[in-house]
Amino acid sequence: MYLAKAINLNTSEEIPLKTVEFKWAGYVLPNAHILPKQARGFDAFWIAHDRPTHLQFNAYSDASDYIPRIEGEGRYELSYVVVADNFPVLRGSFILSLNKSLELTTFEDCS
Repeated sequence: MYLAKAINLNTSEEIPLKTVEFKWAGYVLPNAHILPKQARGFDAFWIAHDRPTHLQFNAYSDASDYIPRIEGEGRYELSYVVVADNFPVLRGSFILSLNKSLELTTFEDCS
């Protein structure tokens, strides 16, 4: 699973990204087997309570320049892709509204 594109909707600027694998929920390796008719969540990002406008990512990288840098109050469009053997690429886009108050932060599907 990858973050393919990130756009700051307040400025219309695309955030530069490098290709890096993200963690599947409940699994410590970058590639997970998912049985037919089953599902597995992924760790899209997380937010620390003491830094509510700074996204954190569980990415498989030992180089910090591969970790996406998304920070600041505002609206962001995040587009993810899932790549799996013998299946078409799956894409999904979401709108993240980051707010200084975690209670007001939202993450909505816009695919």
